[in-house]
Amino acid sequence: MMPSEFRRLPAVFLLTLWLSLPSFAVRIVPKPDHLVLKSGSYRLSRETGFVHHPKLDGEAKWFSELLSAEHGISIEKRRSGIHAGSNVLILDLDSSLTAEFGSEGYLLDIGQAGIKIIGASRAGAFYGLQTLRQLLMQSEASGEVKKSYSIPYVEIRDRPRFPWRGFMLDVSRHFFDAEVIKKLLDEMALLKMNIFHWHLTDDQGWRIPIPKYPELISVASRRDSSQTGMHETDGEKTFKFDGRPHQGYYTHDEIKAVIRYAAERHIKVIPEIDMPSHNQAAMAAYPWLSTTGKPSTVPTVFYGEPYAKNPAEIDISNPRVIRFFKDVLDVVAELFPSDIIHIGGDEVWYDLWAESADINKFIEIKGFQSYADLQMWFSTVMSEYLSTKGKRAMAWNDVLGGHLENPDPAHTLTVDFRPARSTVVGFWRGNPTLIEDAANRGYDIVNGHNDFTYFNFGYQGLPLSKVYSFDPIPSNMPFKTKILGATCHLWTEHIPDRERLYFYLFPRISAFAEVGWTEPTNKHFDQFVKNLDVLKEHWRKVGINYAEE
Repeated sequence: MMPSEFRRLPAVFLLTLWLSLPSFAVRIVPKPDHLVLKSGSYRLSRETGFVHHPKLDGEAKWFSELLSAEHGISIEKRRSGIHAGSNVLILDLDSSLTAEFGSEGYLLDIGQAGIKIIGASRAGAFYGLQTLRQLLMQSEASGEVKKSYSIPYVEIRDRPRFPWRGFMLDVSRHFFDAEVIKKLLDEMALLKMNIFHWHLTDDQGWRIPIPKYPELISVASRRDSSQTGMHETDGEKTFKFDGRPHQGYYTHDEIKAVIRYAAERHIKVIPEIDMPSHNQAAMAAYPWLSTTGKPSTVPTVFYGEPYAKNPAEIDISNPRVIRFFKDVLDVVAELFPSDIIHIGGDEVWYDLWAESADINKFIEIKGFQSYADLQMWFSTVMSEYLSTKGKRAMAWNDVLGGHLENPDPAHTLTVDFRPARSTVVGFWRGNPTLIEDAANRGYDIVNGHNDFTYFNFGYQGLPLSKVYSFDPIPSNMPFKTKILGATCHLWTEHIPDRERLYFYLFPRISAFAEVGWTEPTNKHFDQFVKNLDVLKEHWRKVGINYAEE
């Protein structure tokens, strides 16, 4: 269109066209599905009234407290019903919006009369408040606490791409207390993430009390030192250690408090109890769990030999050992309201099973042909046990076989049974065709392919742009509805303190949040980077050390 032709267009059309242009001044992460910036602005102040649906008491309380703490504004809660009015913030529910927005979507409209947020559910209303919160962050360019905040007139119609938008934190290699967990939950909520995967047990530490087995706390939650490095010269490996004891666990009351805190932010907490492997700490507490029965200590090494030469593996041929894991799951199932419990299932040391006479005899009795068959049997038993308790198992994709197959017959799966069909498969490594195979078998899948989601990788290997480029649905994949979403992971072998934790996590978690929420056709990395400026200012204010690429 030539400039002269453009000038001849009707003024109303030109105004409509201008208003429909994307605006980079309104910076929201994750990017909303539909945003229209309108002419004008609304001033939120202490004179603004706050009317909310009776079922949104918790969300209204959360927002009122946050508004006071972060912006110094206390707005009046009006007891009248929901209606349009002058200078009012309306927080409402309308389940009929589910058809358009899904169960977590919302409508946010800011105009002359005030602010109106309508959620298709309580979660949707909460996410609308999070978007309003980011708009408020942008209104404080001076950094001063003001008595009122000018917010642009805007209409946002928003919904997530996936119902599962998760973050996993390993607290076994290095322990982080409940206050750090709560701070991370706050940041997840701001980014509209809704799954916190809590990796509570591993070789180097056990972090949850099981009353029947007290030494899981007195022994397995503590190690004498932590590996800080490894050097190899002429084939000789030299390990470095910090020489400081490391310990920690969460009481049941602390765990319940974290679960409540997360629920207030519409985040589900999914615990992980790793089994059968990754249990060196448990075997240090109870040697009878192991294939050798010999005493051992909680490992201080994270990688490299002698880590590659664990002293023993879990002896799942022993009924007492099976009872141990069921006892643990009994406690976890009662403590966590989540309908899903993660049971690990990755990286079993088959060579250590091969050294056990009891394991080999058990395989012969069962008629199994490989150690992969044995692992499949164990995963099936545990997933079916959780089903009897009204819970769904979740496990790493190792439990379905496939990527472990190689010329070694020990890795060849010959049995035709699999874990309970209700099991959620967390894909973390292997050929993506394994995702299609799992979906074809009827399993729901959470895609956390480590090339894109392992934030313990340095920024050189996993830059922000690569995280942002991830698509949890492989190209040309059938059964797309079996992909629930995605989880990013932070393994903490190299992360001994909260400053390093923040550095590895931020800003990459914000890119991942947009992966889970925003449709691929609506994603633009350059715009996302600009939108990060608002979050960076927020992180500075709350003391989060983030990485600058």
